[in-house]
Amino acid sequence: MAASAVRATVAGSNVAGSRGVALGPWVVGGTVAVAVGTAVGAVSGGGAVQVADGFGGGKAASFFGWQPAMTLPQSGPTEARTSVANRVLRMAPAGYKPGAVPSTGPERVLRSPAYPMDPKRVRDLLENVQRGATSVDDAVSELKDLPFADLGYAAVDHHRALRQGAPEVIFGHGKTAAQIVGIARELARTGQNVLVTRLDADKAREACATLPGLKYAEVARVATLEQAPVPELGTRPVALVSAGTGDLPVAEECAETLRMLGAKVERVYDVGVAGIHRLLYKRDVFERTSVVIVVAGMEGALPSVVGGLVAGPVIAVPTSIGYGVSFGGLTALGGMLSSCASGVVVCNIDNGFGAAYAAARILRLRERY
Repeated sequence: MAASAVRATVAGSNVAGSRGVALGPWVVGGTVAVAVGTAVGAVSGGGAVQVADGFGGGKAASFFGWQPAMTLPQSGPTEARTSVANRVLRMAPAGYKPGAVPSTGPERVLRSPAYPMDPKRVRDLLENVQRGATSVDDAVSELKDLPFADLGYAAVDHHRALRQGAPEVIFGHGKTAAQIVGIARELARTGQNVLVTRLDADKAREACATLPGLKYAEVARVATLEQAPVPELGTRPVALVSAGTGDLPVAEECAETLRMLGAKVERVYDVGVAGIHRLLYKRDVFERTSVVIVVAGMEGALPSVVGGLVAGPVIAVPTSIGYGVSFGGLTALGGMLSSCASGVVVCNIDNGFGAAYAAARILRLRERY
């Protein structure tokens, strides 16, 4: 067929797309397009169904549910017609029955129930099943629901805490204030705490005015919404060392992240190698801490010094602080990667969040074993 779109309104029919490709046997009302040899086979079969290269308009039913309508150009290059189509059909909300044809109504945002999917929630659910307080069918019903909420501009991961021990974190850079608020609200809806990193003051002002309870730490460029107590992580604090005052934004991003992950922090600030006696004066801090994070710009020498003093893990964070040939942190990054202190690991430039998350992984693993 020359045209890319076929009107399909009769369930159970096989509808041919371009180049003789069949859609069927389960196609429902609306405009359905197939381009460049893509097939949606027996859609009633189990599993998520990949729809690629030319599916648009109307609603499509599958074993797991339906997708909101999409607009598909009817002319122009194949790439233009198909670029909007690379979507995956996801599970429908609870109550959807296989074989039911969804009506053409307002578009839906697919969301899980309003509870956090974290280890405590799953454990409580399984213990209730063991005691007979919850039926197996009810437990299955809770666990089968969407592990994320599709907001259109973001797919919010509600299973992150279950897999990694902490909820999804919002990276504020590049997002609008409205998008940040939308994602934060979705996380908060299920009772999760919210952490937003790399949030500039203007966006923070708008977000805090829109979302009550959101607090902004200006130096760290971090916003937090705390709804539940954060479980304590580790029995000993993390030592957070910075070379100079100019490194504080990265160090404080790290500190705020550690706090939201449940780790205690001992700060050792402004102890760079230009005055190494300041670091040696506070050497006793390393005797009572579990992991050391070292934040430094310029030539990035401080992590090597700390790495020669302590036995535990040392995580280095280069910053973009420095003149000319510091090259926005590249010199510090190269120096840290070239450290003669064995076993110093290095994060990306200015990535205080990443260093904190790496430290939390170490602490979490130590608790497990």
